Amino acid sequence: MTINPGDSVRVRGWRGVAFRFYGHPIEQREVWVNIEDDEDRGFYELEESEDADRAVVVMVGDDRKHVVDLDDLSPLADSEFCASCGQIGCGHSNP
Repeated sequence: MTINPGDSVRVRGWRGVAFRFYGHPIEQREVWVNIEDDEDRGFYELEESEDADRAVVVMVGDDRKHVVDLDDLSPLADSEFCASCGQIGCGHSNP
């Protein structure tokens, strides 16, 4: 299953609400970098890595980001939910 940023999805545990997939969270951590192989001399540098097992999603009609397991997502057609309120099965804005 391939889900791309911008795709509509369902999230296990959030029954009846549509989400948009925004991508994977970026984790940052400080890493000590030695200068000339001297453990006492160096500096901290931020290292970033993408957590490919997790997903950043936002409910349709909201702006709060949620981080969930990628395995909890399933594709959702735009015709299956209301584009205004994000409720799955609401026919208010879909013919």
